[in-house]
Amino acid sequence: MECALGFYLTNFACRGCALDIANCRLCSNGSECAECVANWFPTPGNCTQCANLVPNCAQCADRANCDICDRVFFRNASQGCQPCAELTAHCTDCTNGGQCVSCADTLFVAADFSCQYCSSAMAQCVSCANASFCTLCVENSYPF
Repeated sequence: MECALGFYLTNFACRGCALDIANCRLCSNGSECAECVANWFPTPGNCTQCANLVPNCAQCADRANCDICDRVFFRNASQGCQPCAELTAHCTDCTNGGQCVSCADTLFVAADFSCQYCSSAMAQCVSCANASFCTLCVENSYPF
């Protein structure tokens, strides 16, 4: 037998949680939450969102370890989240493994995942695919 959200099973009957615990999926007894909805975890007296337990985390494995970090963050060795720019200067987005996939304007992602500047010969270039290929120019200019 399974009980609905906000209830727990005791003596073959579903009983409501004594406390109204938001985001509680399963009570262990009348006053404690045993299991919360996705990305929320039981903490004394309530359910706490993953990002409040592991800052900048989009999806937690548990209360202390992040599976997927928010955009512009990567998962570090201690399963926390660090800004991509701390790993690679000017990086604006990276994989959870810490490899830069997007750089600030006038820079491109090099083969070693670092951010490199577009060629100075492309003065009107805002975004480039590599040092010599402009993909976006300032207004009223065209790629060459």
